[in-house]
Amino acid sequence: MASINKKNGKWAVRVSYYDEFGKRHFKNKSGFSRKREAEQWATKLEQAKFDQSIGNADTTTVFTDYYEKWLETYKFGKVARITEQEYRYTLRQITELLPNVQLLSMTRLRYQQFINEFVYGNAQQRAQRQLTDDQPYHSKSSVEKLHGHIHAAIIDAVADNLIKTDFCLHVELG
Repeated sequence: MASINKKNGKWAVRVSYYDEFGKRHFKNKSGFSRKREAEQWATKLEQAKFDQSIGNADTTTVFTDYYEKWLETYKFGKVARITEQEYRYTLRQITELLPNVQLLSMTRLRYQQFINEFVYGNAQQRAQRQLTDDQPYHSKSSVEKLHGHIHAAIIDAVADNLIKTDFCLHVELG
């Protein structure tokens, strides 16, 4: 709930919210010349609380950084060495094909484009193997494995409220 007060002829707003750890915080702003302006600012923050976009840890997390941290937290040291290598390969593919893409800006369309690029490879890879336009560069099992690794991380991102939807759902794997 927002608190709106008049101080020294100007309006001030104070909005409280709780972070992901249950700790209470406040956002304050003063200097509004009209009460209506203060109310609009407070309403915007209250909506952010409702959308759960206020108090979250970080909204600028890059997808590759999230995936790497997820690997270090949940996979490395807990799976076989060969499986770790497969996860590292997936990380390299994400780094190469989705550089500097924020986790929050990932969509099904962008992810589908990533999968398509992985399936068919780049021009250099295709020329090296002398593939025709309709021949995939990676096998179906390689695509399924890559998708499975990423999807597991994204399910956890949704569970942790870092993103609202699972953009890996209903993707065509080739």
